[in-house]
Amino acid sequence: MTGFLEAAALGSPPRLEAVLADQLTAWSDGGGKVRAALRPVRGRDTVARLVLGL
Repeated sequence: MTGFLEAAALGSPPRLEAVLADQLTAWSDGGGKVRAALRPVRGRDTVARLVLGL
């Protein structure tokens, strides 16, 4: 977990991708209170950009 938090805090896409799984899928649910992705986000590069964009 430390590697993920460190890479996210640094805002480094390559470092973040290095700690994520190849076949990653991120699901989100805003609970009707906040905006969320309507469809799953697939692929570590796309998920990394999503995390860094948040």
